[in-house]
Amino acid sequence: MRKLVLILTLAVAVIGLLPVQSAVASEGTIVANTSSSWQTNGVVWALAYANGAVYLGGDFTSVRPPGAAAGVGEVARNRIAAFSATTGELLPFSHDVNGRVSDIAPSPGGGRIYIGGDFATVDGQSRPRLAGFDTASGALLSWAPRANAGVRGLAVHPDGQTVYVGGSFTTMNGTARTRLGAVTTNNGALLPWAPTADNTVYKLAVAPNGTRVFVGGYFSTLNNQSRRATGSLNPVTGANETWLSANVVPAKTSTCNSNIKDVVVDQSNVYFAAEGTGGGCFDGTFAARQSDGGLIWKNNCLGATQSVEVIGQFLYKGSHAHNCSASGGFPEVPDGQSRHLLAQRLGDGSLGPWYPNTSGNPLGPRAMATDGRQLFVGGDFLSVNNQPQQGFARFADAPDLTKPRKPSAPTGVSPSTGRITVTWRATTDDDDENLIYRLYRDGGSTPIYTSPPVRSTFWIKPTISFQDTVTPGTTHTYKVDAKEASGTNVSFKSNASAPVTAR
Repeated sequence: MRKLVLILTLAVAVIGLLPVQSAVASEGTIVANTSSSWQTNGVVWALAYANGAVYLGGDFTSVRPPGAAAGVGEVARNRIAAFSATTGELLPFSHDVNGRVSDIAPSPGGGRIYIGGDFATVDGQSRPRLAGFDTASGALLSWAPRANAGVRGLAVHPDGQTVYVGGSFTTMNGTARTRLGAVTTNNGALLPWAPTADNTVYKLAVAPNGTRVFVGGYFSTLNNQSRRATGSLNPVTGANETWLSANVVPAKTSTCNSNIKDVVVDQSNVYFAAEGTGGGCFDGTFAARQSDGGLIWKNNCLGATQSVEVIGQFLYKGSHAHNCSASGGFPEVPDGQSRHLLAQRLGDGSLGPWYPNTSGNPLGPRAMATDGRQLFVGGDFLSVNNQPQQGFARFADAPDLTKPRKPSAPTGVSPSTGRITVTWRATTDDDDENLIYRLYRDGGSTPIYTSPPVRSTFWIKPTISFQDTVTPGTTHTYKVDAKEASGTNVSFKSNASAPVTAR
């Protein structure tokens, strides 16, 4: 493991604290601490935000209050539910879906949500793998297109007139459609849009200007042209558009099978999440231009990426990343210590200062959504940041309640007359990499030394030293704490050092 060693040997003047900024995470990420929310008793496969609510779909059959153990306070919700986006409280929205909900897509104005999956009925009414709901009343819509096999991905055109559908089906509304199709939003009528894929289409996204439909999945061809796992389609004709990233995902081999599990867009670019099977097979993310698919960056973190979402200047991802060294990040971590939540800078794909984590299934969170400032996370995890929370979590943009971890006790030696060199190892904070350290002598409340900002992460923890000037022959102990350089949170003070007698 790489280490940076920073020796700070200033013997006098305390360096003043930097000005306090605000109670948010550094670099403008969302905070690493979760906000209160209800949870589920099973896997969340799909999330969407609409009209003040976050909608959850998956395999769960009940939900329960924040902090409640499994079986306590359970309320029935069969594979679909809605929580308040601002409080995390359970909303009255309740329906009986008889199979997995794999994706949820809101209408542009948030007045409707559309769901797709493996179900056949909703509230006892026939809805073969597709259904819709009014978000104001919560009512099931009469909208009832049909697919003859699983639906995995949905996307709504910005004009609100068309729902694009991807999956493993071969017919829609009784007419041939090879894993891709489109229906109207007013009555579910089948549209002529009929591109073809040679394997499952897992996710879709539409460019904000409506000129492209981006697809990702398990396929190797689109419309009988080589398009390995990603592609761009005309929203009216379904024809392939120019796609310079056609070979970013490697071709399938006996030792490598990399497929796309999620697709999201911002105003200019499109972002893909890859899951690879096989040692070293592409597991990361990449960004491409919407206009032609030109590659902007590719992040080669190892550990299958299941979900992505854009908020501000970061791409948040759910994965089981265990080695990001190929992209300038952390080296291989031990089994069981994969990072299930990370943030990447939109400009170059590099890792940002955001390191919360989930437990449970080692693959990581399965779904993400946003209201523009919060990140909603769904999956098969059982805890977040070592606190019990099953299936769903909510990360806001503020306040930042994540304190730096308590530093380890410093050590001291006396190298010369009247001098004691005190040394300690940097600690970490899950949403602030730059920390200021304050050193205290003999249980005092006023620091004898304040460091400049020191960058540390869970894989890089510099060693910091300070040389104290004291009376020869006197014995002293030391403690240290850590404060965010761009915030107000402070760690607990370390345990005291062993007593050190100055020469």
